[in-house]
Amino acid sequence: AILLLIFGKMSLFASLLIIFSIMAAFNLINLQDVKRELDLNMIAILVFSLAIGQAIIKTGTGNILATYLIQILQPFGMLAILIGLLLVTTILTSFITNIGAISITFPLAYAIAQNLNVDGSPFYLGIAYAASAAFLTPIGYQTNLIIYGPGGYTFRDFFRIGLPVTLIYLTVVTIMLMLLYQNIFVEEILSFL
Repeated sequence: AILLLIFGKMSLFASLLIIFSIMAAFNLINLQDVKRELDLNMIAILVFSLAIGQAIIKTGTGNILATYLIQILQPFGMLAILIGLLLVTTILTSFITNIGAISITFPLAYAIAQNLNVDGSPFYLGIAYAASAAFLTPIGYQTNLIIYGPGGYTFRDFFRIGLPVTLIYLTVVTIMLMLLYQNIFVEEILSFL
């Protein structure tokens, strides 16, 4: 099943289903193991986050929010729009999962790129990187939660250490995106020089 997946003959889901079936047939796993390891809260959060993202796309809310964001930030340039998206995504990923943050901000990034008639790649990459910046709270990512309780940390500890790390991380992301997509950020790059 793994070889079929590697060589593109089978989808990931089908490969995992075959592997799961083989493990169940050889009694390597049982239903109790699956129930114990399955985090229903995490699955619910992922499903609801994706549903919110689809609702934002289907109802046109993404376009409305994108238009509003563009009206506020466009006078400051494309860089301001990128930074705005990065900040919104970072705040969301601090309180919900990174998949949830992406499912909410991707429709915004897509609508912004369409409304401005520019390549959306820097916005898509920006929100992808920002969704991984879950340093501000213990609930932003699973590993944060793992060390939160046993380490005796508080929300304040995460924020105190996470804020500088997040600022450095987002600064590096912004600079790299500006350099990679110079054609979109020409005015901003020239103003720095």
